Amino acid sequence: MHLSNGISNKRESYLLRILPLNDEDGLSLTSESDDGSEFGMLPLPAQTSVNTSPGYDFDFSEDGFEEIYSLRDKKSFDEIGKLEVPIESKSLYYLMVESMNGVVCLAETDDEEGLYPTVNMFLWNPATREFKTLPKPYINRFTGPVRVAAIGFAFHPKINDYKVVTIVYSVEINSFKVEVFSLKEDCWRNVGAEMMQVGAPRMTLSFQDCLSSAFVNGALHWTLCKNDDYFFSENYILSFDVCTDKFNKMKLPFPYVGYELSVYQAPKTFKGSLALIAYNSIENCDIWLMKEYGVVESWVRQYSIRESVRSIMPYGFFDDGNLIIELSIDRHLFSYDLDEECMRYLEVFGHIRIVKYIESLVPLKSDSHLN
Repeated sequence: MHLSNGISNKRESYLLRILPLNDEDGLSLTSESDDGSEFGMLPLPAQTSVNTSPGYDFDFSEDGFEEIYSLRDKKSFDEIGKLEVPIESKSLYYLMVESMNGVVCLAETDDEEGLYPTVNMFLWNPATREFKTLPKPYINRFTGPVRVAAIGFAFHPKINDYKVVTIVYSVEINSFKVEVFSLKEDCWRNVGAEMMQVGAPRMTLSFQDCLSSAFVNGALHWTLCKNDDYFFSENYILSFDVCTDKFNKMKLPFPYVGYELSVYQAPKTFKGSLALIAYNSIENCDIWLMKEYGVVESWVRQYSIRESVRSIMPYGFFDDGNLIIELSIDRHLFSYDLDEECMRYLEVFGHIRIVKYIESLVPLKSDSHLN
């Protein structure tokens, strides 16, 4: 299959998937202080936090809500328009995995007491209105319960191909399986997962985020935590090279190598470089940058937030380097200038997932093409 990566409009924007909050959501998100005294310490509106693990929002089961896909201007963040997915999800709503070169990757799953026996993956080009249902991945052939451990989506110009990566954990055999879908080949294939094998019977592995939010140097990145029944023995960044389909380990900055999971450690993309957000809701939020990719010694703590930490949760970065944060008490979204230490309210709130979007005419050979 030949893929054209022609861009019809090079203007970049942000695409938001928003699940509006209901009354129960608002009541369940409480602050440390009833009078709000925990807030107001950062310059400008100092109420902030974000979905701590945006990939784990499969469990939303409220009836009668509407998912919104809002296109936002890259500079002003004003709404340009709304997009509509051509085919309605069978599981209330889609999980927006990522957007690459104009193609949006979506997922849906059947939730059964926290286990995921089936996962359906889709590719959607909003510009051409093509919608492609991917073939059933290997996960759907498990006979026992499995958990979706991690998902990633990327486009690499070197191979001119889009790839979807699914990492699942089989409960019965205590093992991980990895499958990669290639749009160019239009099929899934198994890849080696030796680096993620549990080993000792009492040892477990867990991903801090289901979704990879860092595509840097041709690789997807997640934080993987290995632990036994007593303490966390090793934390590291797991990378997946999209060209070679190979996994690699990368050490975290020294303070977080063996840290417990209460510290949120998320690899992100910061102005094209690999960054690590290390967030402790009680003490601090540190932002580390890897100055030279793959060189552990090049980790540098670039920024540190010490005030109002209990009221914020970092989400990621805008292209200008501003930190995306969300208010923990009511999920209002802010842009935080790390250099000037000030914030701007973005006038949006809810269960939010943000990806960068650029219009493209890439063909998907889809099962649905709406005029």
